[in-house]
Amino acid sequence: MSILLAWFVAAVLHFAIGSVSVGAITAAGIIGPVVASTGVDPVVIALAIASGAMFALHVNSNFFWMFKSLLGLSTKGR
Repeated sequence: MSILLAWFVAAVLHFAIGSVSVGAITAAGIIGPVVASTGVDPVVIALAIASGAMFALHVNSNFFWMFKSLLGLSTKGR
């Protein structure tokens, strides 16, 4: 349960803020104090936070949209 909570917090923060690094660091700060009481390895929690912060990266990333428009690419495919 704590792994899903860590992932969810990071995903929501990334989606709300728009920054992977700020979302991951903030999620780690929120989840960090309770990691020891859960009995889950902190590395697993860190991986859950990292993967949660990467959620919907292509939709919410400024670089993706800038890169797409500069190269004249389409989101429709070919």
